[in-house]
Amino acid sequence: MFGTKTSELAIYLESTDAQVVTSKIQNLDSIRITFTPTWAKSEEMYYVSISENGVNGWRDLPTKYVNNTTRYAKLPSAGDYHVRIKKKGTNVYILKIEYFYIDLSGCPNCFLYKPE
Repeated sequence: MFGTKTSELAIYLESTDAQVVTSKIQNLDSIRITFTPTWAKSEEMYYVSISENGVNGWRDLPTKYVNNTTRYAKLPSAGDYHVRIKKKGTNVYILKIEYFYIDLSGCPNCFLYKPE
């Protein structure tokens, strides 16, 4: 569900099983999520998970505070993943999701090693 918060467009996770799932992001390395309200601890508000196929095999990622409205998650290894942000408890507005990936465009003969 989309909603507004302080004149900004936001994703509002309200219902019990509310979630956002991305399409597959290639060479994904880390994620940064900006949210509100600031009075709630984000670890009580949502889970961040990754999956290789977007259907099953979801793995929760530990997140760290960047500041009181932003959390950062580093993936165990860079790769091609779907990202899911799922409501855990308190209702939450997600204001921004930033994806960081390994850019191999400057090295056409390089490949990303993905351990099995």
